[in-house]
Amino acid sequence: MNLPTPSTKKVGRPANSPELLHEQKLLIVRLLAEFCNVPQIQAELAERYHVKLHPATIRGYADRKLWQTVFQRFRAEYLAKIADTPLAHDRVRL
Repeated sequence: MNLPTPSTKKVGRPANSPELLHEQKLLIVRLLAEFCNVPQIQAELAERYHVKLHPATIRGYADRKLWQTVFQRFRAEYLAKIADTPLAHDRVRL
């Protein structure tokens, strides 16, 4: 019986998926911590770095344990900045 040999090809990332720089990964995590949605993050990456990522790749950064401490730090900084802004936390009737 001839069994197929296991593939030695790396699995997990598509071949056309770009390898992100650390600076780009930090930007994704920071924008997620600041409550930006995926299309906004995609637009920012395309504008700054000419990189296009799949939405699932971007959402994955919020779930990775590797980035949780950085995410929490960015979130705390963002919320502190919002709390310091006058009227940012008050309801205003127009």
